[in-house]
Amino acid sequence: MARLEKQFLFVLPVIFLYLVFPYIVDYLPVDDLMKKGLYINNIILYIPLLCLVMGVVSGSYRGFNWIFPCLVLLFYPLTYLFNQQLVFLYWVAYELFALLGVGLGHLIYRFRIKKRRRFEK
Repeated sequence: MARLEKQFLFVLPVIFLYLVFPYIVDYLPVDDLMKKGLYINNIILYIPLLCLVMGVVSGSYRGFNWIFPCLVLLFYPLTYLFNQQLVFLYWVAYELFALLGVGLGHLIYRFRIKKRRRFEK
């Protein structure tokens, strides 16, 4: 349970972009075209990039762990409840970016461990 709580901190920014960001965009004092652009950028650019970056941070901090990608996978259906949109292709893409990020983070983690062992000798 403690591992889940520690990984939940890495998922909070992703949940923010899933659920809170669309409501914040509604209250911004910009025109409708800019709001649509922010929605589209959120779906196509911001969420995958954040899944990748948070996966790298999570993987480099803890090593390879399935909890972060699983939480990204489980929290995406909440967007249907709040935003009435659930696209399977995005769901798969976000999960792949999360897995790629955790994998890259694991490589960084392994490199740090090897470097630390080299200096200890």
